[in-house]
Amino acid sequence: MKYVFIIGAGNRAYELLIKPLETEKYSGMKIIGIYDKNIHRAKLLASYAPYKIPVYKNLEEAVHNESISMFLIMTPDYTHVPIINEILKNSNAKVICEKPICISEDQVIDLLSLPQMQQKRINVLLNSRFMPINYTIKKLLDEKIIGTPLSVSYNWNIDLSHGVEYLRRWHSDITKSGGMLVHKSCHHFDLLNWWLSDVPEKVFAYGNQLFYYSKTECADYCRKCSEKCKFRMNSINKDLINDMYFQAEKYDGYIRDKCIFKNNTIYDTICLQIKYKKQELVSYTFNMYASETVWSLNIVGTKGKISIDYNLQKDSNAINIKLLTGKERKIMIQGNKLKHEGADLEIRKRLFSDSIIQPKEKILGSMKEGILASAIGIGANKSIKRGEEYEISQIINL
Repeated sequence: MKYVFIIGAGNRAYELLIKPLETEKYSGMKIIGIYDKNIHRAKLLASYAPYKIPVYKNLEEAVHNESISMFLIMTPDYTHVPIINEILKNSNAKVICEKPICISEDQVIDLLSLPQMQQKRINVLLNSRFMPINYTIKKLLDEKIIGTPLSVSYNWNIDLSHGVEYLRRWHSDITKSGGMLVHKSCHHFDLLNWWLSDVPEKVFAYGNQLFYYSKTECADYCRKCSEKCKFRMNSINKDLINDMYFQAEKYDGYIRDKCIFKNNTIYDTICLQIKYKKQELVSYTFNMYASETVWSLNIVGTKGKISIDYNLQKDSNAINIKLLTGKERKIMIQGNKLKHEGADLEIRKRLFSDSIIQPKEKILGSMKEGILASAIGIGANKSIKRGEEYEISQIINL
């Protein structure tokens, strides 16, 4: 039996871990505790479960509970490393951390200073690996369908309604999230590392705040704003947001409907170049204000090319393969309406199921893989600030 403890009682913990308990049964797993620094939110999350889950008032009490076999960390990004250290000092349980595992050079150094045996107890939820199109790309590359990859172009556009949500939350503070280059792009950087079976050496980046620029006439948060703003938060009356955040403000002061034009320190427009150890070159762009969420990928190898133009709204998307011989092939990937395209379900199966599930090419991230996914974004943030190339080997031995 796996005895699971949840640290962090926000929407991610609800969607990934608590809500599915209504329909999914895992006889070999039981959640035996929840902790959040906001006691209201912790009690609320526990109340949504189909069975009674104890709520802990402090983390110290939890980490000394010897019956816990797995801690799941679902807190804001900047808190991950301190929590990991607290667990490892006092418990022998496994640690599963939501991505990104770290957001700064200091946190990378802190993690890498841990004894090897402790490092092996840490896994990172790099859930984009579980999406059908992404692990199909991995399989094709491992089969050498286009030979050895040499260059990659990867471009991401996040739609406006999704993009503004990051700016209403703590993610808009780069000191708490590492900005989109760490919080969001670590998904994409992990996929590049995973697909290429390689490690990044150097990164050079540009980043700007072009769309969500600062405005002084707005109030600090939507509920108090008199401006007629098209970005005004529309979910104020939704029960979950109201109960989990607005009703919890008096306990920790966290504002869930922050004005997207106030106290925003993250880049909304990003362009970077990555050089890998085996010499592959990657160009990557990202923005968070597009009319729809779409991404494109071109991987060119010694025998041909894989290309994708992916639209989240389509029922299916194609992986196009064109070889130097002229031979072409198209693989259709069916879409689905599951959370994160079914990735969350695959995560739960691997964490909680009794039966042994064959991994899709080692799909749970190790601590070091999690660090490498973050390191590109950490280096890119430094590159933007300094105006120079950043060597990732400065913080991690490749």
